[in-house]
Amino acid sequence: MWRKWSLLLVLLVCALLGVATISPFSASARDYGFDGVEIAAEILPDGSLHVRETRTFVFDGLFSTVWWQIPDLYSGSVLVANGAEVDYSPVEEINFDPKWRATGGPDGSYFSFDKERNTIYVFFPHRNGSVPVTIDYTVENAVQKYEDVAELYWKFVGPDWQVDSRNVELTVSFPGAADGPVPEGDFRVWAHGPLDGFVRLNSQARTVSASVSRVVSGEFAEVRVVFPTQWVSEIEPGGANSHAFSVLDSILKQEQEAADQANRQRFLMKAALVGPLVFSVFVFLVSGFIWLSGALRRPVFSDKYWRDSPAAGLDGEFGVPPDLHPAAVGFNYERGKFKESIFNACILRLINLGWVSLTPVSGGSNFKKDWVLRSNVEAVSESLHPIDRQVSRIIFYQVADGSPTVKISEFGKFAKKYPALLSMELRVLEKLIKKEAEWAGLTSERLSATPRFILVANLCSAAISIIFMIWVFLDTTRFFSFLAPRSYFDFLLAAAPALAIVVSALASYFSSSFETRSDAGLELHARSKSLRRWLLDFTRLDERPPTDVRVWGTYVTYAVLFGVSKTFVSNLEKLDSDVLQDPRVLSSAQFIGYRSAGAASFTSSPSALLSRSFKRVSFSGFSSRSSGSGSGGGFSSGGGGGFGGGGGGAR
Repeated sequence: MWRKWSLLLVLLVCALLGVATISPFSASARDYGFDGVEIAAEILPDGSLHVRETRTFVFDGLFSTVWWQIPDLYSGSVLVANGAEVDYSPVEEINFDPKWRATGGPDGSYFSFDKERNTIYVFFPHRNGSVPVTIDYTVENAVQKYEDVAELYWKFVGPDWQVDSRNVELTVSFPGAADGPVPEGDFRVWAHGPLDGFVRLNSQARTVSASVSRVVSGEFAEVRVVFPTQWVSEIEPGGANSHAFSVLDSILKQEQEAADQANRQRFLMKAALVGPLVFSVFVFLVSGFIWLSGALRRPVFSDKYWRDSPAAGLDGEFGVPPDLHPAAVGFNYERGKFKESIFNACILRLINLGWVSLTPVSGGSNFKKDWVLRSNVEAVSESLHPIDRQVSRIIFYQVADGSPTVKISEFGKFAKKYPALLSMELRVLEKLIKKEAEWAGLTSERLSATPRFILVANLCSAAISIIFMIWVFLDTTRFFSFLAPRSYFDFLLAAAPALAIVVSALASYFSSSFETRSDAGLELHARSKSLRRWLLDFTRLDERPPTDVRVWGTYVTYAVLFGVSKTFVSNLEKLDSDVLQDPRVLSSAQFIGYRSAGAASFTSSPSALLSRSFKRVSFSGFSSRSSGSGSGGGFSSGGGGGFGGGGGGAR
């Protein structure tokens, strides 16, 4: 069972990874993206922000226009376009025509400034490949000056870009910064946006830098910098960006709340990542303990050989009835799995009891090509054991369509024509055999439920892990945005879902081999193994063989159950070939392929024909077991109060 589910999980992962490699990156006739964004900003002494931004566009198709939109300026702030470059070569400015907002543009390479909408356009024809485009602009009165500190609150990547901004690098410098030590606590920085972003503060160099691997379209990245008011000494008191009150305490409180929220998100994400792995390890350890406990259980019976029915003598202390149906013995021997050998043994039991006869059918001179099963009793007789009655029903009511005779070759035709019906009938037979085993006290409900519980637990853990793995493959950046930035430990966390799946598979393996049999089942299994050993070795033992011919027919049934029928019959032929000629044994021996000297050749034995017939109905499918201080660090969530932002696009 665990192998089937493991294969299903592998196929599911492969299919989802296939979708991941196709759907998000499907090629279109015309598309573009960014290979990198470099922003160098200066805070000038008069409170202006001078920005030089280079975006490397990657075009697929023909494009002629790109633009930057910078809305949401502070009251009193003014945007001034200074210039533009294409592939690091300056382009001339041209007066803006409002119709260019929707379509068209001048011939050649130019830049133009739409003052009404604070949008900078760069025009240049380009087909396919990458090209860096640079704009240079100044935002006057961008810095707000307070009694205690000055503040820059700026979206350096806005939410309105049409595509994701990748590999974003920002540097903010202060040309007007005074030399000497910076007063403690007066120079701080925070950043908001993707949680994989990282912001650094260099007090000695008077710089702030930030990096983000990806800003998804519709999201933003911003910095909030507070610094000494002396660095913007040219801001006049009473101006639009000069304020006669203090704000640092309020800013610290806001940013601490944002940092706490972001750190909670990171923690929850890590817990979600590691959770399935921890759970899988726990289930693995529990599985190992249960497996070891079952492996250490030992039956009372320890003899090497047993030559009687496995259930004989177990009706006293263990309560196993001596007339236990051989199918239940085989079911117990196979650890609760319904196999083809059990079905064949059921037919052999009918033959041994005389309820069904087996005869070859001649297909020509001295050549037998088929076999016939004939019912000697009413197939649905209430006197039959329920298991025998169901086997008879399958043979004579379904395959033979009510006839008392049926050729073995008809089983293959029936399985081909009615596989679903045959599957249903075999499932009914399996349930009857399982019921017989439970009635005999061979199984433990508590132990039988354990492998299923372990399997379900592991499937849940593996499913959650697969979801995270798909997330990683579909959106690696978004995945890492929930982790603490630039940490080797966090990168190792990415392997946690895969490790959880591996551990879950191992735990499932343990659960597939749990000992779910009761003490009675263990004793029966021990005697079954000893009987199997005797069936293989009885010719080498210094003991008198059974004299009752009918016992040998029963032995053939158990030899089929235990998978040693060919060897057993061969040994019996060497010991006493006359036994095999007895009609009470011959049919059973012929069923598994015995051919006496001088007998006609057969195309195949009945058991082999049945095996080929039932390949269309797999017996394996019937198994019943189944930083808030401002000193730098990771980006925070929240925010959104910075000026600027906006976005841009290309056409």
